[in-house]
Amino acid sequence: MQSRWRKLLVLGAGVILLLVTILASILFGLQQFGLSDLWLAYSQFDGSNEHLIITTTRVPRALTAAAVGACLAVAGAIMQILTRNPLASPSIFGINSGAALFIVIG
Repeated sequence: MQSRWRKLLVLGAGVILLLVTILASILFGLQQFGLSDLWLAYSQFDGSNEHLIITTTRVPRALTAAAVGACLAVAGAIMQILTRNPLASPSIFGINSGAALFIVIG
């Protein structure tokens, strides 16, 4: 992947895949919705159960999941940069042991 255009293409495909999976997470579940339901939930909110499910549960959950995934990716990249090791893991910094210690203390 030396070519700049190829890197941009892979990045664009990743962003599109992320958006499609977020949309699928919002629309599909125990109760399925259509794109029109999603649009109406934000443009013409009427307080129905469908609109409440979309606005208070599914969209915040999908956006939170995307944000947490991005944070974990950045944390992993920073760990790889700091150790200059492409196989860096949390055990190198003692994160696993520290987490286990606080679990025992809690």
